Amino acid sequence: MALIRANIKEEPEAMMTRFLGGLNKNIADVVELSHYLDPIEMLHKAKIVERQLVKNKSDSHKSSTPWKKDDSEKYGNSSKFEKGSSSNANYF
Repeated sequence: MALIRANIKEEPEAMMTRFLGGLNKNIADVVELSHYLDPIEMLHKAKIVERQLVKNKSDSHKSSTPWKKDDSEKYGNSSKFEKGSSSNANYF
């Protein structure tokens, strides 16, 4: 913003370098490896990477099991078919 007020023109390469340096390291690492031709394209790539990182972070917090740990206590954690039980003879 200060560059605009001072009426200073900045080369696109310098602008992209400055922009890349201000990004979050995780985003900057991916954007740096991407192909872009101008600052606007670089901005769009950074936004896409940011959305992917946020999505991946929220997906990793989801549980892989459909039930809660407390459910085993609620319904009992012993099975009818325990190994070595004499009552299992009728089931097999």
